[in-house]
Amino acid sequence: MPLFNLSALQSFANLIPFGQKDDTSNTPTTSITPSNNSLNLSSNPESIANTSNDKFDPDVASKAQSYIDNFAKGKSLPAKVTGQDIAIASAMYNIPPSLILAQGQIENGFLTDPSGKRALNTNNPMSVGLYDNGQNKFKFPTVTDGVLAYAKLLNDNYLQGGKVSTDQLLQNFVDKNGNKYASSSNYEKNLQSVVKKVKKIGLN
Repeated sequence: MPLFNLSALQSFANLIPFGQKDDTSNTPTTSITPSNNSLNLSSNPESIANTSNDKFDPDVASKAQSYIDNFAKGKSLPAKVTGQDIAIASAMYNIPPSLILAQGQIENGFLTDPSGKRALNTNNPMSVGLYDNGQNKFKFPTVTDGVLAYAKLLNDNYLQGGKVSTDQLLQNFVDKNGNKYASSSNYEKNLQSVVKKVKKIGLN
């Protein structure tokens, strides 16, 4: 089975343009696949979980899945993000699962909304490289790949490997260059609200 290629994703993280995003246009995307060396991620999340590090917590995966399932009830599409995706990203990049879930919900509802065509067509639940001007910078091979790319980006450029706390980020969600993750003026407030809900089910 193919395994997660960390060096490829590290190279990819340096290519991500930072800017404001929305999900209202369905312009053509640039496909990112292992063949062009821009991104090489496993399509087998179980193999990633088994080889990433010993911090992977199946309890996080289970609770995250329950949260996603409850959110997806009555939605037009089944959720394409899984609790295992959340747990893997959290373990590999030391990001609180509550923050990953909150952004997954706010950005594109875990890909349950058919109107979010750009995110759906690019396997990009966290809107990485989806710009307000309609540009879609990246297309990921799988949803898991999209979640992991987001986690790498968040760790390196927003949390800066622990230099910025999650609480600080929730007050002002900007990267190391001062660019906002999203254009919504209520983005931080909405994230804080969802994070609070997630923490009630026992996820930090």
